Parts: sequence; C-alpha cells; structure tokens
Amino acid sequence: MRPILPGLMLALIGAAAAAPASAAPPQAIELRASEVTVRGGGDVIEARGNVRITDGRSAVRAGRAVYAIRARRIELSGGVAIDSTEGDLRAERALLLLSADRRITSVEAAGGVRLQMRDRVLEAGRVSYTIGALVASASGDVRLSFPPDIAASGQQLTLRGSVARITGEAKVETRDGFIQGDTMEFSETERVAYVRGHVRSAFADTRITADAATLYGQERKAVFRDNVTVTRPGRTMHASLVTVFYTEKRIVAEGETNIRIDEERRAP
Repeated sequence: MRPILPGLMLALIGAAAAAPASAAPPQAIELRASEVTVRGGGDVIEARGNVRITDGRSAVRAGRAVYAIRARRIELSGGVAIDSTEGDLRAERALLLLSADRRITSVEAAGGVRLQMRDRVLEAGRVSYTIGALVASASGDVRLSFPPDIAASGQQLTLRGSVARITGEAKVETRDGFIQGDTMEFSETERVAYVRGHVRSAFADTRITADAATLYGQERKAVFRDNVTVTRPGRTMHASLVTVFYTEKRIVAEGETNIRIDEERRAP
C-alpha cells in the first residue's frame, strides 16, 4: 500500500475544531500510519498499521488508533507503547485524553501494563496516570519494584510522588523474606514500608504475626508492634515490640516478653 502522510491532515483538522479565533491556537497532533480512514464528517479518524502519534512531548506507538477530535479522545490497541515524562509504558490497549490545546493530559491503559518510571517498575492489569503530575493509580495484581531488591504488591495502588499506598493483600518483599497485611504505604525516597492490619511475615525459618510492622529497606531490618508472636522451630515468643535484622538473622525483643521452648521428642 502506498504510504500516506496523515500528520499534516490531523494538524489541519485539529485547527478546524479549535476554539474561537481569539483563543490560542491548539497544539498540532501529528499522526502517521499505513492506512487512515476519516468518517463522521471529519470528526473521527481511524488509523491502522504502524501507528505513530506525538503531541510534541509524548510519543505513542500502536497497531490501531481511533481519534475522536471534538471529544479529544484517542483509543489505542495492538502493542501500545507510550513514552512520556512519566516513563515508558507498554500495554495491550489504552485511552488518551487530550486538553483543549491538544496535549495528551492523561493515560488509561489496560492489559498486561508495564510502566517503567526512572528506577521503579509498575506492573498491573490497569494503570491510569496524569502527564506531568506524578500521580497514578493501578489495579489487578499490582506489583511495584524498586532496586536493588524491594518489591511491593497488592490489588489496588495509588501513587503520589514518591509515596505509594497499596491495599488488598498488600505485601513488601526482599530477598530475605516478606511482610504482608491489609494496607501498606511505601516511601520510595526512604525505602520504608508501613504495613497495617493482620500482619504476617516470614524471614527464613521465622514466622511473625502482629498488628503493625515497618520495614526499613536501607537498614535491612523490620520492626513489629503490638500483639507480636514469633514462631521458630522449637520455640514461640510473645512480645510488644520485636525487631528482625533479617540479613543478620538476628531478633531483638523489647517490653514484656514470654518465650516457650518445646523440647524435641527423642526417638524411641
């Protein structure tokens, strides 16, 4: 099929759909593809095959795009890739929302979503974010990974700047073990995770339950508070505060502490 140049065509249609002449001219959306169809009196443009879209700051690739000009919406499908100030996104499909001056303002992606943001990676079934606002939400088997060895996961996530809030079987993991609870807040800058509600944890052969826990990733330690029970082979400990230095395999209990030691049964 002979290649066509729809980028110029979209710029002209965008100008025709703009606000009154006294308003600032809209930003031109440039689109290129192997095949383009215009319908709806010029209000809808469908592009297929090696689709390329840019608004001057974000670059988009997909197998198919449907651009509703007056509604300022672009639906994407087929190997979607979006590179923006938020990072590099890959997904099966996505919806782009545009501002009045034809800038991409937000992205709603679904289907095997992977968003690489600087040194962190967000994976989920669905991800939505606002361009330039450092705000994102995700749902469906969410996983947020930080180098070198910390990952946070759950079912729902809200990300604002460097702080992520996760609910639904919220879990933070390292190479040495994990802490899981009802909710979690994770600070990327401090590498600290605050886990609350029905906390349970495992580090090597140590199992811990508590009401709350805090993992300090940089210090390689986890602190458990309130109704803490520590179970290890042959012994059970109850305390109000327990600190686990998980790389050193060392445990420190504070406050009133009770330990029960079960003697091993000797073989007859």
